[in-house]
Amino acid sequence: MLLGALFFVWKFLPASQPALRRRVLLVMAAGLLAAPWLSGWWSLDSPAPFAKRAAEGAPEGVSLTWITALAGLWITGSLLALARLAWQALALHELIRRARPWRGDPALPAGLTVLQSPGISGPCVTRGLRPVLLLPEQADHWTPAQWKMVLAHEQQHLQQQDPGLAWLPRLVHCLYWWHPLAHWLRYQFHAESEALCDRAVLARSGSTARDYVDFLLSLRCPAPPANGWSGCWPPGPRLTAGGSAPPRC
Repeated sequence: MLLGALFFVWKFLPASQPALRRRVLLVMAAGLLAAPWLSGWWSLDSPAPFAKRAAEGAPEGVSLTWITALAGLWITGSLLALARLAWQALALHELIRRARPWRGDPALPAGLTVLQSPGISGPCVTRGLRPVLLLPEQADHWTPAQWKMVLAHEQQHLQQQDPGLAWLPRLVHCLYWWHPLAHWLRYQFHAESEALCDRAVLARSGSTARDYVDFLLSLRCPAPPANGWSGCWPPGPRLTAGGSAPPRC
């Protein structure tokens, strides 16, 4: 009921309030992650705790065997999704390891590690022990105005802690891979985060919306990178942690 109420709160919030809509989505994600533990599904007081507790509330005539099978399917799907998430984290780590230090001219914020890699076609910010900004090969040819747009966009991702908070909807997607709400939540969180970054670009860079759109279109790439932890652009329809058409990076 609480999650349903939060969904309707989000639904009626104006699109002009992406920060507030994003907070509601984070609360929904945290609630979905906490739900199995709060309900006692995963208590370890029996050999098959999930199936046994599910059987207690099952309609009459539904056998424990079927419930155990469905529970096994759920857990197997979640483990596969988590394995995929771990593989993507390793791929991102390898991408960062192979990237070379940025040797360009534009002054960049202190405390930000800037690397350049041929493995991506658009800028991407991520965070390990310290923030990392990954740049594509074409960054050598960006104009000062385009650099301002990139930095405004990626700094906003760091300010709103997207590299870390993006884990919440992704974990929800792994645990509830069969539920449409999990897919919607993950996609919508990404969309609201990008909306905030787009606003930051127009407010801080001094560029027009047309200039920004033209720059985003110039960054379209044939395949997404193996990450998706934070601000990779240009924006467009996709479902991470994999991709959909058209892909983006």
